[in-house]
Amino acid sequence: MYVRWKVQKPRVSHAMPQGSYQSTGHTAHIQDYKTKQNAKLGALLIATLVESTRIHGQPRQKQIAYLGSIRERHIDKPLAVERFYQKVQERLGLLDLDTEQREKVIISLQVRVPLPSQELLEQTHKDYNAFLAAMPRIRR
Repeated sequence: MYVRWKVQKPRVSHAMPQGSYQSTGHTAHIQDYKTKQNAKLGALLIATLVESTRIHGQPRQKQIAYLGSIRERHIDKPLAVERFYQKVQERLGLLDLDTEQREKVIISLQVRVPLPSQELLEQTHKDYNAFLAAMPRIRR
């Protein structure tokens, strides 16, 4: 059992040419906007838990579970990494893994997405809460 990473690059949709039966100036504008937004997001790293098996003598990978995903540009952001590992822990809790297997999975995830230190997380939470407290209340 091991972790397989898939890198999903942002999809770039191309606006339909003007005058085509499905395209109007409005839809072309929306498609152009979505293309720009997708390009800004960057690549998505998707972690899956995979098991190697042999079928008719040929090696095959069987996907056991989806573990989580994180944007490549968010790997250095402590809150995003913390949220990623919270989701991973939830999904690992649903699987029937012993503690040794679970630790191996977490260690292999940390090779690609390093876990921030506890001090850094506490400081980031403190800064974030101070930021929220400084924000003016929005009237509804």
